[in-house]
Amino acid sequence: GLHRTLKCVLALEKSTKELGDAALSDKLADFRESFRRRRETREMASEAIAAVREQARRRTGLQAYPNQILAADALYRQYIAEVATGEGKSLIAAIASVLLGWRGAGCHVVTVNDYLARRDAERWTDFFKSCGLTTAWVDGDMLPPDRRRGYAADVTYLTNKEACADFLRDQLA
Repeated sequence: GLHRTLKCVLALEKSTKELGDAALSDKLADFRESFRRRRETREMASEAIAAVREQARRRTGLQAYPNQILAADALYRQYIAEVATGEGKSLIAAIASVLLGWRGAGCHVVTVNDYLARRDAERWTDFFKSCGLTTAWVDGDMLPPDRRRGYAADVTYLTNKEACADFLRDQLA
């Protein structure tokens, strides 16, 4: 399971780092297409995590450590992952969000307040764009058209309060 993925990602680290930027971008585009068509395999997911991890390192300077790879894979598999304060939740969520966003159904990253939702969406926009995805946020001050645009992104950052309120509004409508 998760540890097998971790071993594979770590085994691919050297060869992935040796890829040029264009080759890595091509690889990410190929993965995106496979995920959109729902043709990904476990092995392909491991390779995709390795490529996304490298892209995150290049775009943000952040290197995902083994515990972060495990947590990102757990989120991708739609498990719950508990991560302590200061252990890199933003990077973990970003890596998992790429793979989930590639599926084309939208991925929501839930955070504790509107400030963090906007900050993280803005901070990770370049990284997500380099992986072929759009990013947005939804906050309490947004009007309905802006909210719709926020939810239309591949990766949307928001609070649990906004997600629940919008779900209830949609059910009433």
